[in-house]
Amino acid sequence: MTSDEVLTAGGGLVHQLSRIQRLLDPAAQDPDSRETRLDEARDQLERASEGLYEVRQTMRRDLGITELPIGRPDGYGA
Repeated sequence: MTSDEVLTAGGGLVHQLSRIQRLLDPAAQDPDSRETRLDEARDQLERASEGLYEVRQTMRRDLGITELPIGRPDGYGA
């Protein structure tokens, strides 16, 4: 069974990915410039990566695999 914490973290990640998809849509009717949308998409992707790490760690904790910190360690994946 999946906990509410995992579902909440996963739902937040899905929301971020939907926003990124809208930002990258070449046919978007957005008053912002293409460069502004790309910068925002880049920022959102970085946060989505953190969100994915949070989902992973929450699932591990729920399964009793380990008690790892929810936050990604500095420099992780760099």
